[in-house]
Amino acid sequence: AVLVLPSTATAGDLAIEAKKVAPSGFRSDGPLRVLGVEQSKIHQVYKEEMPVNQFLSSSRKNILHHCVRIEGDNDKPTRASERRIKFWRADRITGAPFGHPFFLSVTIGEKVAALKARVQEKLGVPDPEFGRWRFVKAEGPTTKTLLKDDDTLTMSPDTSVRICLEYSHPAPSLSSARPSRTSKPLVLSAKK
Repeated sequence: AVLVLPSTATAGDLAIEAKKVAPSGFRSDGPLRVLGVEQSKIHQVYKEEMPVNQFLSSSRKNILHHCVRIEGDNDKPTRASERRIKFWRADRITGAPFGHPFFLSVTIGEKVAALKARVQEKLGVPDPEFGRWRFVKAEGPTTKTLLKDDDTLTMSPDTSVRICLEYSHPAPSLSSARPSRTSKPLVLSAKK
């Protein structure tokens, strides 16, 4: 939907207007959150009082890579041992992010196999495809750890934890799908 708001509107105003026009299947009874998504990663959760003209996407032209997403705020942690963390998808070979990122509440000490089952259910991915996915925990700006099914999820309280779902991009670009000219043998033939 396209919403037209005054220049003085806030993220809270945007959420109210979005609730009015959302199709019935997408409506949330609870509160909504407004997310800034950049390059298929959640950049920021905007507070209700944040003016929309200060959103990161307000000055960007490519709405596929810089957008605002409004969704139900249904996955808030309910226990002290839970944290809501960001998940995003990335191509296993290039590392380039793609698709829609999401939040999920996880329990500190939860087995990775149980977390994988919840992610698979949330995304509705069939077993054969999901079996090729890797979960990588990104902690802080540079630390990445491959998560195995029997690992236990641990988090340091002072760092930002995110989980990357690595798998082959479902629609590879044409340049990566066919061999480049430089990988073909050079064939010389003489004119007759």
